[in-house]
Amino acid sequence: MNDDFYLKRVFKNKLFLKIFGKIFELMMQLLFFLEILYYNNTSNLQRKRTKESVDIIK
Repeated sequence: MNDDFYLKRVFKNKLFLKIFGKIFELMMQLLFFLEILYYNNTSNLQRKRTKESVDIIK
């Protein structure tokens, strides 16, 4: 009886950890993706600005 209860508890905890791990992994991927998008946008803006300033200098 006790062993059965213990096994169920361990299984529930493992399942919870698995689900939590998956959610955490997805969150990290999303953050990474957003960071890449943000970085690309800012670098593009920077490039546009430098092009404009180069045109002004010319």
